[in-house]
Amino acid sequence: MAQKKTDSLNLPVKDGDIYIERIEDINGVTKDQIFERAKKWFVRSFNDSKEVVKNENKQEGTIMGVAILPISTKDFVSISYNVKFVVEFTARDGKYRVRFQDFSRRVLDSEYAEYRSLTKPWKDGKINKVITGWEDDYKFYNKLLPALDVILVDLKKSLAKNDDF
Repeated sequence: MAQKKTDSLNLPVKDGDIYIERIEDINGVTKDQIFERAKKWFVRSFNDSKEVVKNENKQEGTIMGVAILPISTKDFVSISYNVKFVVEFTARDGKYRVRFQDFSRRVLDSEYAEYRSLTKPWKDGKINKVITGWEDDYKFYNKLLPALDVILVDLKKSLAKNDDF
């Protein structure tokens, strides 16, 4: 028996936009160590750090970049997307904060497709079924949210790992 899909999908939303923020403790690690580890993570995670990192300030412990994440939904038809979003990272002694915001997506199978904002296809964190493409959106967000969680777990592990030499 096929699993029945629910009519709603909880999304992390702030002011009508997808917004993810994590503040994590890393005991015994200085701001400068966290900052340097985060820079290495950006390079490893997003391949071309010069394209991804738009601004960094070691003194303030901040890195701001634009990441691109490939997402594919598979069913009878596979749809592939690039999801672009802003990553804001701030290091402090013993902790860090990371934010993912300003999400947009582009369908890869079309040469004319442009990035379109993921702003407001939902109400109060629930996808609005009235919007065209409900089934595709549901599949898309069910792939996006776990992929973002994987990125956050990888960041946390990378920052806790002592490979500073």
